[in-house]
Amino acid sequence: MTYEELEEVLNNIFAAQGRSVSEKILSVWVKEIMPKSFYDEAIKKAEEELMAEEEERLTLPKVLAVMYKYNSELRGANAKRIECKYCKGLNYVYTNVFFEKTGKFRSLNYAIKCFHNENLDNCAKMVLNEETHNKTMCQNGYMLVFKDTQERDEYMKMVDRNDGYDLWVNPNEVIGEEE
Repeated sequence: MTYEELEEVLNNIFAAQGRSVSEKILSVWVKEIMPKSFYDEAIKKAEEELMAEEEERLTLPKVLAVMYKYNSELRGANAKRIECKYCKGLNYVYTNVFFEKTGKFRSLNYAIKCFHNENLDNCAKMVLNEETHNKTMCQNGYMLVFKDTQERDEYMKMVDRNDGYDLWVNPNEVIGEEE
């Protein structure tokens, strides 16, 4: 499928939900989807499903998940299916928490490659170590990966009680320090 064809598919999906999309956002989505080399038929089936869906919010991870689902089906029953508690077979994990190097909470839900994903792209690859919540170092800080949103939310409650810092940080020592 060409760049322009994929762009049209995404425009159709957004239009079906009564939303318009900027060229910049559309460009980012196309650049995220193109390298995945989905079958054209998988993209078409995903388009049909997403256009019919009205309940869920349209996000890039949601679109990718539907495309992966149809792509897997097209590979046939003989294709090896990954049963992973972190990525649910999608090769990417979205239950992440991003912290600055100082331990200050920054945001949720970055896409990160699961530990078994060997495909080359720009995402950081998850480091598997359950004792450290799969702590993965990045340029501006680190990410913790959780098995599900419930586990992540429980952890975030403790982070909130720690003034928005990771559990290893004493917030009283950080206040007033210059970075």
